[in-house]
Amino acid sequence: MAVHGRVNGLAYSRFGSSIGKRLVGNNIRRNRVRRMLREAVRLNKDRLPVGLDFVLTSRRGGIPLWQDLLVLLPKLADQVRGRLEARSRRKIQPGSDTR
Repeated sequence: MAVHGRVNGLAYSRFGSSIGKRLVGNNIRRNRVRRMLREAVRLNKDRLPVGLDFVLTSRRGGIPLWQDLLVLLPKLADQVRGRLEARSRRKIQPGSDTR
């Protein structure tokens, strides 16, 4: 799994998914993964950062195990939040003009 994100400026987070046919398989397996992702987001709602849009994408390796997904999702979301915060700090640092 990979998680991508962007600040949305809202008081809540939104989640989407992009599950590739080539990596996961036919439509039945892709929909199963989507249902698992939605349920993992619902169960981890209080542990996920707010004010961000997330896109969950599939990676090589196929369908993640349910227990792994429940543990991994908050960690990946926090990593995305950290990267976005670091990027915003770099953009607005005063005195960083290198002309």
